[in-house]
Amino acid sequence: QMDQLIDALKNCPKLKSLDISDNYIKSESMEHLIALLQTCNELRVLKIGDCNIEEKDTKKFVKFLAAVEDKKLEVFTYNYNDIDDVNNIVEALEGYKSLKVFELKGLGLDEDEIVELKEKLPNVECTFESEDEDEEEAKVVDKVADKQAKIDQLADEFTHLTI
Repeated sequence: QMDQLIDALKNCPKLKSLDISDNYIKSESMEHLIALLQTCNELRVLKIGDCNIEEKDTKKFVKFLAAVEDKKLEVFTYNYNDIDDVNNIVEALEGYKSLKVFELKGLGLDEDEIVELKEKLPNVECTFESEDEDEEEAKVVDKVADKQAKIDQLADEFTHLTI
């Protein structure tokens, strides 16, 4: 299905925005996606989040990003995909002078890594998710679960009182 969508988009060379997040992109689909992006000279927004992209395909994609000659991309997200070395993707984006927003979540980076990566893209609004954010989110989820358990318990007690 993803290959069919990507192939259909080849007829849209003036495509300015593409969000294919939450789709499964396997190796064959990545090759189709790269071929499509090579024809989209007007693309400004590219969102590829939570697509289960494997590391080997991320490497192909990063190589493509680095090789693009007409770097018009302004917004790029690549959340929750496999990345062995986040520095490679950041270095590939350094040549994108029009890039304004870069989002890369789901890697559990520490604060020092985040600072270092943001320094490489000083004019870009970067969003990276730190390990602390992962831990904070887990704490919030736990608190909500605890509160829900207490609500359920009180509801059971109330039911027994009213019967």
